[in-house]
Amino acid sequence: MPDGGIRDLLCSIRDGGAWKPIVFTDAVARQVSGRAVEETRGVLEYIQHIEISELLEYTISAAIKKA
Repeated sequence: MPDGGIRDLLCSIRDGGAWKPIVFTDAVARQVSGRAVEETRGVLEYIQHIEISELLEYTISAAIKKA
């Protein structure tokens, strides 16, 4: 795990009881600006994959319940 501010953001995502998109957005902004190590990119992409998968699952479940 990287050091510094990006580590704090990633730990906040990991340890948070609920999804906080602003924390993820801040982590991505830090990565894009070059203030995070390149290894962090893979972690952020994986978190984004989880986010999209969960959103898709929720959407499909909600659509089935309405049908």
